[in-house]
Formats: sequence, structure tokens, C-alpha cells
Amino acid sequence: MLADSWGLTWETAKGRHRWARLAWHEVRACFVIREPDASDEAYSVFVMQGDGVQLAWALPRAPSPEQRAANDRLVRLAGTHTHLALAIVSAATLFPEDYDLPLPDASPIDSPMSARTERFLSFAWGIPFLLNLLLSIAGLVLEHT
Repeated sequence: MLADSWGLTWETAKGRHRWARLAWHEVRACFVIREPDASDEAYSVFVMQGDGVQLAWALPRAPSPEQRAANDRLVRLAGTHTHLALAIVSAATLFPEDYDLPLPDASPIDSPMSARTERFLSFAWGIPFLLNLLLSIAGLVLEHT
């Protein structure tokens, strides 16, 4: 990932040398979804939502000092450039199946994790879509008032 005064650039998981970009002025929301589980297998998912582009990354509940420092730097950098506060969203204790949501395809990254963590991360990908939908509806309402 590269970060500069313009924004963020990162290599996507969809193939080699495929890059995505998100300008700071296009960022509409920054939030973290925290799993309510207190186990060391729990994850927090950080999301930056832009116009048609989103960047999401997971941080384990017990990260290494290097992971924690890198995550803190990125969150501070985003707050400085976007002037948006990091919203904290607690994940519900219900599973995606309880919401009758389609589960996304499996990640191309093979990493050992518990089934509970996999369910949580699968659900976390639906939150940016719902927030984007709500922001769009709010924009339409404000535009017509």
C-alpha cells in the first residue's frame, strides 16, 4: 500500500499488478467493525469507503506491535487528510445467515482461522454496502429538501 498527499494506492487481491486508488477527497466514511468476542481469534475490520471504491483490512484482536503501529499510522493519516472521525461499529452477535444475506465467495487468501472468525469477516463485507446505500438515500433526501 502507498499513501501520499493525494490518497491511497494498493494492489488488489484480484491479480498481479492490479491497483486500486482512493483519493482523500473521495473518502465518505471511515469505520471499524469490532467483533464483540473477547477471544484472541477475534478480528476488527477497518473500512474506508469512497465513491465506488473501498479499502478494507483486518486487524487481529492481539496484533503484533508492528501491526498495531502500522494500523494506527494509517488511521491517523486518514483522519488527518479526510477530517472524518473513525466510527466504531459493533458487530451483532447474530450470524449472516440470521439476516438472510448472501455470503460472499471465499477469500483467495488461504489463512487458518476459526469458523466463527470466518463468519464475522464474511458479514463485515456487507456493512460497507449498507452504509453506502444509507449515504446515497440521505443524499437524495437532502437534495430534495
